[in-house]
Amino acid sequence: MGTAHVDKSMKALAAKEIAAAAAASRQPAIILIGDGNHCLATAKSCWEALKLKAGIGMDHPQRYALVELQNLHDIGVVFEPIHRILVGANADSLQSSLESAWSCTAKPYVEPVPHHAVVMVRDESSRVILEPPSDKLPIISMSAAVDAFVEQNPGVNIGLCARRGACDGRACGLILPALDKSRFLATLHEIGTLPRKAFSMGEANEKRFYLEARSILPSTNTTSSL
Repeated sequence: MGTAHVDKSMKALAAKEIAAAAAASRQPAIILIGDGNHCLATAKSCWEALKLKAGIGMDHPQRYALVELQNLHDIGVVFEPIHRILVGANADSLQSSLESAWSCTAKPYVEPVPHHAVVMVRDESSRVILEPPSDKLPIISMSAAVDAFVEQNPGVNIGLCARRGACDGRACGLILPALDKSRFLATLHEIGTLPRKAFSMGEANEKRFYLEARSILPSTNTTSSL
């Protein structure tokens, strides 16, 4: 099958996307690039600087990047939420700000939590449920509201965590639901780019590549080092 199969499949997908985009009066998006840690953007910047040097040809290995094409709807591709911790935030002020931004009223915490809801961890023993507008993914509504709150409250800092936990009184937590894959592409078509740290693909213990570093060496010496 090889590259001919990939080429044929990609052309077929491109034709479907071009037709769908024309019907929706939007620009087509043939390939969506997931570069949450800016690895590809950084690699491109490094190449743009390197190619200006004498003796650097277009066949230099740093010009290329290894990518992986994935079907986001594959059950093996898991979107994990990245929860927020607001260090230095007053629980009452944060809750009031989110209620105002989302035109909602906090509800007592009960399980199961509605899929579209955000859980606010006020302290070690107090949680409430907040439901942002349903026309946007919770991560979209949350990011805008939290950024506005932080801007209005100097001294409050945003932290990120992959696990749910209790706060110790010096911070408030926002537990986000998993990103709804069925609305993923429609959201990208609408807003263009997701907010920073919108989701994580897979569990932290699966990401061993974060701990590895490899040197890009000239073709005369291709040995990688860790």
